[in-house]
Amino acid sequence: MTVEKLREIDPARPLTPFTLHRADGRSVRVLSPGFMAFRPGGRLAHVFYEGDRSSFFDLLLVTSVERSNSTGPRRRRRAG
Repeated sequence: MTVEKLREIDPARPLTPFTLHRADGRSVRVLSPGFMAFRPGGRLAHVFYEGDRSSFFDLLLVTSVERSNSTGPRRRRRAG
């Protein structure tokens, strides 16, 4: 994943939350693109959460992006 691709996620509706799925199976929920910043080199992202929490992650580990319609917690359905 590149910074350019992340910036193209939803420019028309910048408040749409989305989830970034990583290669290690974990995911990062982003409430809106305004809650994410990038290092000048473009490989490291910094995501801010409610409650003064934040985390860093490598964009090369992002395997997919899932957009959602609400800002509340979501459950992922398991296949089976």
